[in-house]
Amino acid sequence: MELNSSGLGLPVPFPDLKIVVIIPAKNEEQHIQPTLAALNQQVDSSGYPIDKNSYEIIVLANNCTDATAAKAIAFAKEHPACRIHIVIRNLAPENAHVGFARHMLMNEAYSRLMSLNRPRGVIASTDGDTIVSPTWIYHTLKAIDQGADVVGGRILTQAQPVGRLYYLLDVTY
Repeated sequence: MELNSSGLGLPVPFPDLKIVVIIPAKNEEQHIQPTLAALNQQVDSSGYPIDKNSYEIIVLANNCTDATAAKAIAFAKEHPACRIHIVIRNLAPENAHVGFARHMLMNEAYSRLMSLNRPRGVIASTDGDTIVSPTWIYHTLKAIDQGADVVGGRILTQAQPVGRLYYLLDVTY
């Protein structure tokens, strides 16, 4: 296995890579597999599967005390066509937070895209307890292709039904 020169020691990115999805995850053993399943099932606006060679997923399981990493690894093994990389780290207490983990992942994604000379490559971020839309990657890439520099969206987590209820009430209002 050939490794790139980035900090997380991942395999060299596939040449068709357009978008790197980053997921910081801490103690998400109940949610990480549905999160990865949603990313594995990405389709375009007509319902055709997105080319799995055009995107990859990097999960940073940081300071987990549960089976988050093991469940992510199991999912990746069950779905070898989906390019999923699992990185396990125990960060120092002062860095053991989602902001630092996301920063590490963004640096890795940037390095991977630049290693392919893709300055307009896309870094997409979600969390280990979310389920993205089936067309999330398609619409993100479409917005970038149409000139957007940044794409944002709504997030509903699996873990917080009360927060989801308030969010849905707010959207309805």
